Amino acid sequence: MQSLIVRIVVVGMMFGSFNCAQAENAVVLEHATTEQDLLKLTNSYFTALKEKDTATLQRVVLPGSQFTFVYEGESGPVTNTTTREELISSLPYWEAQADETLSDPQIFFQGRIASLWSRYRYFSNGEFSHCGVDTFTFMLLADGWVISAVSWSVEKAENTKLGPDSC
Repeated sequence: MQSLIVRIVVVGMMFGSFNCAQAENAVVLEHATTEQDLLKLTNSYFTALKEKDTATLQRVVLPGSQFTFVYEGESGPVTNTTTREELISSLPYWEAQADETLSDPQIFFQGRIASLWSRYRYFSNGEFSHCGVDTFTFMLLADGWVISAVSWSVEKAENTKLGPDSC
């Protein structure tokens, strides 16, 4: 008898999950996401950093999101992580004007999750600083797409002897 109850629960869960998946897909189709939509969101993020626009960052980045970068230190890889809240509170105090450009971004999405991978070049106050790879993770919520995480590598200018054209 216990085995029969377990089977009924498992079958019920399978059909329940299937029905939920169908409902989720119906919601996703209403948003008709294109790669251009996600590039526009990414560009809004970069523009907000450049203009120190904390209101836009609050709108386009999911609360609790993390930003992590990695670079090659003297004794191996070094990472640093900051939260959305730390980024927003520190942004008005940035001395440099940040300007980042992507090169040939690749975007993948399925349902409510999307990602972007791209080489990038970073300029500080108009001068080339470094380059590397950016990865963005996005989530589709009731109000639309938001950035849920950003990770990037930092290749310092001294490691890219040819400057921004080598990135």
